[in-house]
Amino acid sequence: MNKSYCLEVSHRIYYSNEEPIPIAEIASSLLALERTLQRLPRVLTQVTSVPIQGLEIYVQEIQSGSLLEDIVLKIFFKDQAELDAFLGKIREKLGEHKVARNVLIGALILSIIGYGLYLAANTAGSKQAANTINVNNNVIINIGAEQAQMEPEQLAKIIESAISDKKANAKDAIEIVKPAKRDPTASITLEDQTVLALPKEVIQTAPSSLEIDDTPTEREYKDVDLSIRATNLDSNHQGWAALIPRLNDRRVKLVLADGVDPKKVAGKFTVRADVIVHSKPQGKKKEILPYQITLLRLVTE
Repeated sequence: MNKSYCLEVSHRIYYSNEEPIPIAEIASSLLALERTLQRLPRVLTQVTSVPIQGLEIYVQEIQSGSLLEDIVLKIFFKDQAELDAFLGKIREKLGEHKVARNVLIGALILSIIGYGLYLAANTAGSKQAANTINVNNNVIINIGAEQAQMEPEQLAKIIESAISDKKANAKDAIEIVKPAKRDPTASITLEDQTVLALPKEVIQTAPSSLEIDDTPTEREYKDVDLSIRATNLDSNHQGWAALIPRLNDRRVKLVLADGVDPKKVAGKFTVRADVIVHSKPQGKKKEILPYQITLLRLVTE
């Protein structure tokens, strides 16, 4: 990843708690936020049609009392042309206003978190909580869709398809809101915008925990050699297997993301691709090993 072509943006997350929050909960929520933000490039890539090479996340400032977190995102592109193309797309949709750009990205971040809470509520079997969360999610999706100049249904589909490991996203969403959940009046607001918020009703109805055995992790890799071991033209999710030499020496399940043409993969021994590697604790020693690879896109140049 060439770090010369980078767009740096700042975002603010505000927890309106009246009482101090334990350090352990702050740390856990920040780590969950970092994992959640790593899903953002896949959403931005689909919204702008400009591929993003990577993302680095930094904490600029944390203020105690009511918890205030200033986060810096460094978004990386392959070259100056793609950075300019991304900025051009943003200007085309939003004009020159920095606040509008932050509202768009803030809405996307909040939509990913909200979708995770919705998945958690469904997994926990709480229809009332899922409905409350979904109503708020629709408001946030509408804001993001208006900024991105697309239909809300289109943006919702982009977010859903970009989150390949939905269980992990659900668990991270729970950890993100946990500090606010200890205060029944607290809400979470992004970008100092009252419309970009998880209100107390959503936070309090969301599950406090989610029992998922062997919690998975995911990591995105750009332009790797993917060795194909099994194919299935009748399905993008079943019957495929692959491995990445020097990363995993045994084949694992391969899933083709939306937009990947199975015919361009089937019959090949090796393809160059951008992928997500999903891992989880396995065996008696609970060693972290890959169990699935998601093929995001083929690299053709």
